[in-house]
Amino acid sequence: MFGKVANAASESVVVELLKTKCLPTLYYGLEACPISKKQYKSLNYVLHATFRKIFKTKSQDIVNECILMFNCPSAEETIHKRNLKFLNKYAATDCQI
Repeated sequence: MFGKVANAASESVVVELLKTKCLPTLYYGLEACPISKKQYKSLNYVLHATFRKIFKTKSQDIVNECILMFNCPSAEETIHKRNLKFLNKYAATDCQI
């Protein structure tokens, strides 16, 4: 995706595409799986590496500011919210095992 729009779109457009198209694909199904700290670290690395590439920087401080500015939560936060939503839907079903 990045190679197709990197030169044609602004950083904010690329970040919105990341948030709406790429991250949901990355996090798909993880709400139903137990995830270790190492796996969360790997997922967060992907997020940070992507922001480094979008904003053409190696500075972790700049990346952290951009992540906050664009309201892009960490993998732990996102998966935790998805997990709660999944469990609430599961608890609301009439299915019994």
